[in-house]
Amino acid sequence: MGMDVFDHLAALEHPLPEPDSVHPPEMLDEAREQVLRDRHAAAEENREWWSHRWDETDGAGDPVLEAIDTARRQQLEAEARLRLLLAYAREFVEPRPYTLADLAQHAGMSISGVRTAYDTDDEVHQVADRTGLRPRRRPRDP
Repeated sequence: MGMDVFDHLAALEHPLPEPDSVHPPEMLDEAREQVLRDRHAAAEENREWWSHRWDETDGAGDPVLEAIDTARRQQLEAEARLRLLLAYAREFVEPRPYTLADLAQHAGMSISGVRTAYDTDDEVHQVADRTGLRPRRRPRDP
């Protein structure tokens, strides 16, 4: 049976583990078999979903473009989550904030990038609302 776009997208979503990424190494074959099962399940699920969608929309939509849209949305969500984590680490952690150098190293950013990554008002208010904590310094009201 030949591969189709759904198999290709599943392979991109579920890469086979590298030999040095599985511990203990004896588990590599089992880990790869699990990934292949995950790929197959993902391809089948998407194939089924798209078959109904194409029936309902006369072929409108594109699974590759939709996968790109999804990846972009996830990227934006991850960036927003990172800004909240940086705001928490700088504005809420007691007795003193994490250093800009430590945060930059772990966030893959420069120190100045961390310093300007979050909005002191917006993200700080969000962290306060979600956690019930008070920031060390008071942001302006939204």
